[in-house]
Amino acid sequence: MDRESLKLLADINRAVIQFRGLYAAWSKEHGISYHELLVLYTIRDQGFCTQKQICDSYLLPRQTMNHVILDLRERGLDVYMTSTVPKGSGLSSSAAYEVLMGTMLNELFWEGRCTAVELAQIGQYAENVYFGKPSGLMDQTASSVGGLVFIDFADPQTPLVERVEFDFAHCGYTPCILDSGADHADLTDEYAAIPQEMRSVARCFGKEVLREVNEAEFYAQLKQVREQTGDRAVLRAMHFFDENRRVLEQVQALKNGDFEGFLAGVRASGRSSWMLLQNIIPLGSTAHQQMALAQALCEKLLDGRGACRVHGGGFAGTILAFV
Repeated sequence: MDRESLKLLADINRAVIQFRGLYAAWSKEHGISYHELLVLYTIRDQGFCTQKQICDSYLLPRQTMNHVILDLRERGLDVYMTSTVPKGSGLSSSAAYEVLMGTMLNELFWEGRCTAVELAQIGQYAENVYFGKPSGLMDQTASSVGGLVFIDFADPQTPLVERVEFDFAHCGYTPCILDSGADHADLTDEYAAIPQEMRSVARCFGKEVLREVNEAEFYAQLKQVREQTGDRAVLRAMHFFDENRRVLEQVQALKNGDFEGFLAGVRASGRSSWMLLQNIIPLGSTAHQQMALAQALCEKLLDGRGACRVHGGGFAGTILAFV
């Protein structure tokens, strides 16, 4: 190695040592060890990471990492977080927060033994039982697994999760989240009515959920089902059957690189949500219909291009548009 390269390497080494000294001094001033600082800094910088990833990043022995985690466990941990997600916007902020807390506890105190699906189930339990919101498992699973995922909930205890690889950066469209200005925080009864009515249809066939009902049999007995459950429940069941089929078609379209086919599914899903699922306008709301107005204006502006639909559980919050 030539003299100039050796000098450069020596300068880099000195800089690294000086930086480490600065970090060590800051750690001491704030009452934590240098290695604890590395753990907290890495979580702050990279987000989700395992103990092994932190060890590999800094060439730390596993015993050192275990000691740090045990010490943090004994002393407790103050957590500070920020978010740019608007409150009550329908962007799954509660699910994301539940998964965040679960991931932290899992990595710091449980050695990462919980799977992504288990973390999602714990988050759903917290939301259903502690917070009193009748949410399903989809938002939590999407947050815990990350990326674009296809989820089959035939068995809610062990849902099948498949990551769908697609390069949205080069599809020619930009996904946009549009805030309708309506808060969904006080719409628990509206959300709860949807699965309740679908289950009422399933019970007409001696089943607990619509997934177990044969679609052809449903339409064959439509008159009796209407009499027992009412028309809104029937319309919502129709959406359920169509949407399950539509999701499979959209996933296949992405796998085939057919983004226009995917967008056609988004548009059809949006129309079905409005007409059949009826999760756009809260019951009895006449003067304030922000979601309906936002979606109508979005469709007018797009003028047949791209796609838009209600995002999340509906009734308030946001619209997803591909522009």
